[in-house]
Amino acid sequence: MQEESQGSNWTTVDRFFHPTDAHIAAGKLESEGIPVFLLGINHASANWLLSNALGGIRLQVPASCENGKSRRATSI
Repeated sequence: MQEESQGSNWTTVDRFFHPTDAHIAAGKLESEGIPVFLLGINHASANWLLSNALGGIRLQVPASCENGKSRRATSI
């Protein structure tokens, strides 16, 4: 599921359809010192049907930090 955002060095390591799950996974990565960005979190909070149509919430980390450790940390 490696997907790179346009015009940036952030890579998607996981997708979620519930904001709570996305925040838990983001918190796990941040606690290990890995910066994160939740792409689409506002869509999910405001209109979950639209969020589903857009592919959910993408948990992104800098491409330089993307490794097995960040993928393991996102499994809840």
